[in-house]
Amino acid sequence: MGLRYLNIRTFSDGSILVANDIWYNFITTQEQTTAAIRQPLSNNPVTDCTSQDITCNQTPSPATETVTVAAGQLVGFQLDNTLYHPGFSAIYLGQVPSGNTAADWDGSGVSWFKIAEWGATFDPSFAFVDLNWSFLNTTIPEITPPGDYLVRVESVGLHVVGAPQWYISCAQIHITGSGTGTPTKVSIPGYVSPDGRPLPYDKHLLPHSHCLRDIWYNLIEGSTTSTAAVRKPLTNNPVTDVTSNDIRCNVNPTPATETATVAAGSTIGFQLDNTLYHLGPAAIYLGKAPSTAASWDGSGANWFKYLVRIEQIALHVAGAPQWYISCAQIKITGNGGGNPSKVSIPGYVSPTGT
Repeated sequence: MGLRYLNIRTFSDGSILVANDIWYNFITTQEQTTAAIRQPLSNNPVTDCTSQDITCNQTPSPATETVTVAAGQLVGFQLDNTLYHPGFSAIYLGQVPSGNTAADWDGSGVSWFKIAEWGATFDPSFAFVDLNWSFLNTTIPEITPPGDYLVRVESVGLHVVGAPQWYISCAQIHITGSGTGTPTKVSIPGYVSPDGRPLPYDKHLLPHSHCLRDIWYNLIEGSTTSTAAVRKPLTNNPVTDVTSNDIRCNVNPTPATETATVAAGSTIGFQLDNTLYHLGPAAIYLGKAPSTAASWDGSGANWFKYLVRIEQIALHVAGAPQWYISCAQIKITGNGGGNPSKVSIPGYVSPTGT
């Protein structure tokens, strides 16, 4: 293992911090400042996602200023080292409730929404995109309502199997502008659970709500998209029993509220709320509904590689494949007369892998 060096930071008040893995400097389009950050007292990670420490770290030092930032402008954080733990990162905004200010709010309540995320890439090989970075920057969505906010950065180290480590800082800001967006919000703690099941979040203030990581939440039809046509999974838990009816469209998904019309010959696809970081194959199936797409449960030998179903099979656990699945409701138009061979789901694969 290579040497790692301690970084020594001296702040404007004369205090000194000697540490690694601390987001200590806040950056905007106009300035950078350490005074707007509630400075962590050490570089110890937060490991209990149910603790209040997951909000803004473990009893950080109070910030001494609140920075004004216009919606649409850059915000970001600087680390006192490089990100050497493999994992993902994100930036959240927490809207300060009425009656509080950015300086006195403790971050409690359902007030947080994500505005940026850095995951993994598979091209040309698997890697977390933020590895070895020292800065994480993003833009405040222009439709963000004005007012006081906390802006929170997290990098989640995944180098200890089954024990993620959160490295967190919060900065105090006041957002100006005329935005009227209404993002879906979460509480922190509460946005993830100890068993790995996250709660809904709204990325970049898009008008939909879905679960964090490994959820196929958006149907793509040519140049348009639809989240309403997807039977949305309630959690990101994979299906592991190929004989269960859950293998069709996941475990009791939320009903879709529309059936999308797609012309034969058009492009269809699905969008994941993260990147595919589990190694394994993927496929898309069509299931010809005996009646309507909205009322069919997917039973019978009607599937051929109208519900459209996506699966990604993660093979990272030896001998225990994990299916990440979603189904969307579509109506296909055209004059096709094909008669493809069909399978039933469950039934298209067996527990022995044949």
